[in-house]
Amino acid sequence: MEQGADTASFLASRGDIQKQLVLPATMRAADQTRYVAAYQEFHPSRLIFTRMDETEAFGTVLSETLRSRLPLSFFGTGQQVPDDLEPASVAVLLSRLLPDSQARSAKGAAA
Repeated sequence: MEQGADTASFLASRGDIQKQLVLPATMRAADQTRYVAAYQEFHPSRLIFTRMDETEAFGTVLSETLRSRLPLSFFGTGQQVPDDLEPASVAVLLSRLLPDSQARSAKGAAA
């Protein structure tokens, strides 16, 4: 993977480039973990999850965020980029993980 090493070296030399790893929310948890590990040589600083509109299994998003210890940046919620990118937040993730009444209660408790 010499090309990857060259790219990683170039990115490391440019302190002005913020590296973010993009993963589909529809990807299996084990595959998300494998991809995060595979791209560590690029030193991503944040995660972006796309295809949030195509799944109801948001636990993988939470699990990988906690496991990787990388902060969330954006959620992709449709085909129209950048219009369908929304800033990631705990409130947004909770609203997808929990039924409406529980998400509202958890949001209030987190405030």
